Amino acid sequence: MERAGIKTPTHAILSHEDGKEEWGRWAHSLGYPVIVKPRAQGSSIGVSLHRDASTLEAGMREAFRYDGTILIEKFIPGREVTVSILDGRPLPIMELRSSRDFFDFSAKYEDPDTLYLVDPPFSALDRSRIQESALESHRTLECSGFSRVDIIFTPNHEAVVLEVNTIPGLTERSLLPQAAQAAGIDFPTLCLRIVETALRRRRGFPGFAAAML
Repeated sequence: MERAGIKTPTHAILSHEDGKEEWGRWAHSLGYPVIVKPRAQGSSIGVSLHRDASTLEAGMREAFRYDGTILIEKFIPGREVTVSILDGRPLPIMELRSSRDFFDFSAKYEDPDTLYLVDPPFSALDRSRIQESALESHRTLECSGFSRVDIIFTPNHEAVVLEVNTIPGLTERSLLPQAAQAAGIDFPTLCLRIVETALRRRRGFPGFAAAML
């Protein structure tokens, strides 16, 4: 994403062997507050926010419970939004509002006060910035069919891409189905569209006809 000119948080990739002194040096270099997360997890499991060095080691060790490699990122304040991509087109923006410090596991699955705003108020220019950043991220990583791109929209009107979810959630609280519904696509039709895009892509690979027999 950086090579493609897509804004994303400054970060470092660390292993357990680097040790707590190296962890601390990177956090100081990035500047507090920082986010610590496992490299290969989902649903914000093992993710923590640190406003100073006092909690950093505990957060690092928690992340290492789930992965031998972790990311430490500069925390980006702003509005947390997400854009789902379906068959090469962005769906309506959704904004996530929570009373928690960031959109963690509890905010996603347990907190009844978490708000999911479909097509929240943005200027036409800002809406375009957000959706274009999401679509460009999807294309840059050569995703196909569908994805969901999580973004922080800063007070300076910048869309900073946090991550691209290649298999986003499909529960009743999940964001892709809600965005699809806002675009007039009900859940059965969404599932059908996902399967159809996968089949179209599969037809381009050798052996598809034989596999379908």
